[in-house]
Amino acid sequence: AAFLDATAGPEHTAPYWAPPKEGRYLDDAGRDPKTLRIAFTWKPVLPGREDRECKAAVDDAAKLCASLGHELVEAAPPVDGAKLSRAFFTVYCAGVAGELRYSERITGRPARPDDVEPTTWLMGMIGRTMLSAGDLSLAIRELQACGRDIARFQETYDLVLTPTLGKPPVPHGSLGPQGWEKRAQEWVARRNVTPALHAPGLMDKAIARAFGFAPFTPIANVTGQPSMSVPLYWTPDGLPMGVCFTARFGDERTLFELGGQLERARPWKDRRPPVCAGAA
Repeated sequence: AAFLDATAGPEHTAPYWAPPKEGRYLDDAGRDPKTLRIAFTWKPVLPGREDRECKAAVDDAAKLCASLGHELVEAAPPVDGAKLSRAFFTVYCAGVAGELRYSERITGRPARPDDVEPTTWLMGMIGRTMLSAGDLSLAIRELQACGRDIARFQETYDLVLTPTLGKPPVPHGSLGPQGWEKRAQEWVARRNVTPALHAPGLMDKAIARAFGFAPFTPIANVTGQPSMSVPLYWTPDGLPMGVCFTARFGDERTLFELGGQLERARPWKDRRPPVCAGAA
């Protein structure tokens, strides 16, 4: 809260910015919130699989919030996950292609596959060769429509509670492509084999990989709503799992009030997993 107090505010040239805050977030963090109406769900909003540890984490957070006097309602945001994930992926690939083009401008040489990871290069290839300006414009329109739908949904709820991620922490390196898929990506990227990108189901598989581990947080990326991950739950293996609270647009105050209340009810700053930086 103190860090955001010191850094909050738009740049003078920012095309989008949040409403100006009133007071100090540090003061908000020390004050209990009013009774809040909180929608909660553990089912992936974007394409992904339900996970029992994610459900346990949300159930645990919902019980804690209820014990603090808040009203909990099982309800999910009205999101067409397949449509939204494709629109998000389209904008992302277009953005990667644009970044590579910009890098060429400032370096004075063509971008090369060795400049970035193979998956990043493939996303740039998709943005350059498979998507049109019309695709990008339509995707932006669909993302903006999602923002309006979520805003109407949160006229009824102060906050939405979900898992932060789609599964518990995973071993390092396990989210990347493996085996033949990794070798195929590297081969296509090094040789710029554009026709290979048109293989049936390739886009759907890329989207599933992108959102399978994070089927919740992209909603806040799309809508610009403030959102916080709170470390309330630990798996039986001793791994921390976050739960995510998302507030209405511009309502950081409610998040800091609830975050402070939760931290006072269940302090976490001294908890450490068995393996961590500084562990004996």
